[in-house]
Amino acid sequence: MSSENLEENLKDNFENSDEFDFNEKDGKPEKIEYHYGFYGAVNFCYEEFSDQMQFLQEYEIGKKPVRIDMLIINNSAVLTDSIGKFFKKYNVLEYKSPKDNLSIDDFYKAQGYACLYKSSANAVNSIPIEEITVSLFRHIYPNKLFEELERTGLKIDNVKPGIYYVTGRLCVPAQIIISSQLADEGYAAFKILAKDASEDDVKNFIEESDNNNKNEDNIHAVLRVSAALNEVIYQKLREENFAMGALDRLLEGRLEDVALQARAEGRAEGRAEGRAEGRAEGRAEGRAEGIVAGRAAGRAEERSQIKEYLTSIGLSPDVLDGYAPSSEK
Repeated sequence: MSSENLEENLKDNFENSDEFDFNEKDGKPEKIEYHYGFYGAVNFCYEEFSDQMQFLQEYEIGKKPVRIDMLIINNSAVLTDSIGKFFKKYNVLEYKSPKDNLSIDDFYKAQGYACLYKSSANAVNSIPIEEITVSLFRHIYPNKLFEELERTGLKIDNVKPGIYYVTGRLCVPAQIIISSQLADEGYAAFKILAKDASEDDVKNFIEESDNNNKNEDNIHAVLRVSAALNEVIYQKLREENFAMGALDRLLEGRLEDVALQARAEGRAEGRAEGRAEGRAEGRAEGRAEGIVAGRAAGRAEERSQIKEYLTSIGLSPDVLDGYAPSSEK
């Protein structure tokens, strides 16, 4: 398969995966851990309430687990921000990367997760249905989903920029967050998890996160995804000496990732070249061994034929002692 066909085949296999993106320079698939960044963004935004809330990512429901992207259990925090004030005690969060669709089936799947979570409790009704919410996050406005929700009789209220409440015949109240539309309310962490992140949003997040050592893992999770998607912006900010402390830590990690990948690719190429050279050497050795073996077999057959001839004319085959074929002289 040619390199062009191989790249097309890779795109066919990965272009619908929410964990892969394609490098604009060479078109090769690059692993982008979008959910890793999303988990960091949620924890970063609500870090001040970490002693009052539990953040359980990829939460498994039941014995044959279904995984919720994130479950937030709010024990006592009083949230006043536009997203958090919708929360109750048990909050199911589902995240769609910029490459993923958010369809009517995805909407009801989240409702199903909430109901499964309610039914997974050890004691009957220990998780009251009225204490559960669903929040779905996506970067781009889902036109088809909203049209279908309204067609089926549900009501959509745009309560704040980027925040839409869905009400009507639902088991669990739901909100849909469109991160690209969110106002500047400390939500830069969500807004920069996409290729079209604005330089201002990146700057806002870096300024918010600089010198925040307590939240460093979550900051790194967000920056790692955002930098992979917006390398031009981050390189520009670094050249302008913007927030050098935070960016140096980030780019150091990115360069380490690139170096590791390069070393891995180098080892793989080396192994492939070694196998190719080994096969070539093996073929050459085989040909040489075949020539030697063929010559030896030819000499043995020649001596046998001469012995038979000498015997047929009444001579002893011993006269061959010391005889060597002309090819060996």
